[in-house]
Amino acid sequence: MKNINLQGESSIVPELIFLRCVACLAVVMIHAAETSLEAYADTAASVELLSIHLLRMAMMFGTPTFIFLSEFLLAKSYPDNLPTGFFEKRVKLLLIPYVSMSVIYAVAWNTADFSLSAIGVSVVKNIFIGDSTVYFILIVFQFYFLHLFLHRHLQKWKKKIVLTASLAVNMLYLGFFNFVTPFRFFPHSSYIWYRFSWIPFFGWVFYFILGFYCGKHYQYIKMQLVRYRKWIFAAPAVTLALVLFFRYMNFPATPSSKRIDIIFYTTAMIFALMYLFRDAKTIHPLIMTISNYSFGIFLTHKLFMHFFLPIPQLNIYFYTIVVFLSSIGLSIAVTFLVNKHRWGKYIVGRIYSFKGNNQQETPERERNPKYGT
Repeated sequence: MKNINLQGESSIVPELIFLRCVACLAVVMIHAAETSLEAYADTAASVELLSIHLLRMAMMFGTPTFIFLSEFLLAKSYPDNLPTGFFEKRVKLLLIPYVSMSVIYAVAWNTADFSLSAIGVSVVKNIFIGDSTVYFILIVFQFYFLHLFLHRHLQKWKKKIVLTASLAVNMLYLGFFNFVTPFRFFPHSSYIWYRFSWIPFFGWVFYFILGFYCGKHYQYIKMQLVRYRKWIFAAPAVTLALVLFFRYMNFPATPSSKRIDIIFYTTAMIFALMYLFRDAKTIHPLIMTISNYSFGIFLTHKLFMHFFLPIPQLNIYFYTIVVFLSSIGLSIAVTFLVNKHRWGKYIVGRIYSFKGNNQQETPERERNPKYGT
């Protein structure tokens, strides 16, 4: 396959295409590893289970990276104000697919107890407290509003102070849920405690602030990445080693991206990937395809994994690869086929396009000054 030429596309930020692709693959691998751990919990050797578990931890930068990407694109695309119709468009292309997939996941997860009451409860939980794989969209919408209210102030405030304050808030918030035992004041309090550590924006605010300033000062950031490239290359290995060590020591016990140490690991991975793919002139079609289908993959991949059964002929490593590749392929195929219908994008999300500035998800009427942007 011939690489896609990016030359002449001045509006394209090539490293973000790579970041979106890598983050998408990381999220899928997390769930592929989880599927394998569940399927082989009683048959695989302890060292095999440990290695798959550590692989899962190494992929935890995926979801936070999407927070960074979302705000980076907003800050870079709209330096002054959000365009007219911004929220209307996001409701159509993000919130409606979120609701659609929340219903689909509720049905799929209740096949054993296929009753209207069970499905209804799951639908309510999925939509309002993010009790499904697509919870990420609730977080993104919080940051859309935060961007609307804060972007003018963030341009005036001192960057170092804001970044430090957001890091402190993020760490304190996650630290509370990482190390404090859940209060048991009422039934299901542990479940509510667990979900509340995920959904409010406080647990992700540093990625938002980092994305804002990187988007606003994109060229400056690129120069700094080159200047500190030795540190940029070393940081992912060091921070990952710390993540794996602390997880092995069960400190904290939370095996998710909502850990304090993941903040530093994710930041290191973002900058390392941005450095590696800066000023790319071409992109492999497979990378572009995964990036373009990333939203559909994100929404649907866990649905296919839910129905995977153990394959006795495969060990846990090959099974993980099969689940990983199959779910990506099925997600792309379903997203492609469903988008053949004009309402398909409201179910499985739309397919991004390389044309023009679509990487930034903005149609021509939003980019053109005559429309008041």
